[in-house]
Amino acid sequence: MSSSVAPPATYTRAFATNISKYQNDAAALLELHTEYDAYVSSSREIEEELESSLECLTLEVVSLRRERDAAITSMGAARAEASSGIEALSRARTDYQQSSTSLRDAEQRLDEQERRARTAEHECATLNEEVEKALERCVLLEEELAEMVEWERTVRRRDDEEAASLRGEVAALLKRLAAAESERAIERKGSWS
Repeated sequence: MSSSVAPPATYTRAFATNISKYQNDAAALLELHTEYDAYVSSSREIEEELESSLECLTLEVVSLRRERDAAITSMGAARAEASSGIEALSRARTDYQQSSTSLRDAEQRLDEQERRARTAEHECATLNEEVEKALERCVLLEEELAEMVEWERTVRRRDDEEAASLRGEVAALLKRLAAAESERAIERKGSWS
């Protein structure tokens, strides 16, 4: 037996050290994988919440647009009524000598129609403001969602790179372990012969 060959206990310790290191690396890789799965799950929940909020706001915008359209239609009808009232007032003035009472009634109708038209215009302006605010909220939520998606992609890319690096390290360790075992087997053969 050559004096340069280490005793079997040394190889066993080296082998145990390599095994322990491999097990530690495998445990770290498993923990990293678990953390990544938890992150992906959390990210999906946040994305679903944002999509739900966006859907609610979109429905709210659609509802507000319908209300605005109804107010615009109402305003058009009120303006048509006001125009009709003006024509009635003109006719009433022509017929003033026949009936001053009819003239007063027509003026009252005109005032009421103009009040309704102003009310409808005010409601339409208010609804337009609400629609604008809702649209701004939608834009902000879409921007937040885009940022979250980009952030998730970045994290996923980083995690993939880290996982690939760890796999490379584990593969290198396995090669070193195999080489060490092969070397030890050769040395054993040499020591037995």
